[in-house]
Amino acid sequence: MVKQSNVDIAFDIVSANSSPITFADLWAKLCEVNNYSEQEAARKIGSFYTSLLLDGRFVNLGDNTWDLRSRYKFDKVTLDVNECYSEDEDVEIDPEEIEEEKEEDESSEEEKQDYEE
Repeated sequence: MVKQSNVDIAFDIVSANSSPITFADLWAKLCEVNNYSEQEAARKIGSFYTSLLLDGRFVNLGDNTWDLRSRYKFDKVTLDVNECYSEDEDVEIDPEEIEEEKEEDESSEEEKQDYEE
């Protein structure tokens, strides 16, 4: 028997569900399938979440609810960058604020050098 990765097992779990699933429920089912102890589950949850985010088969529908991307039309699961940014937005830069940040950076660098000596 070939051992499946956690993401492949998650794909099977989500595929078997007819509706979206919360991350907590998905993780609980995956831990059950793999028979993870609490310590193992705590150690592996972060890497699994990262893998889930990076795997193109899944989509986060908000509120940490997941489903298969193939179940949705393209426009429902993509983000239009133009909705996030606008060329009309003016960003005001305060020169005094920049100077203050430079001074803070310089003083923290001096403190770091003093500490290292």
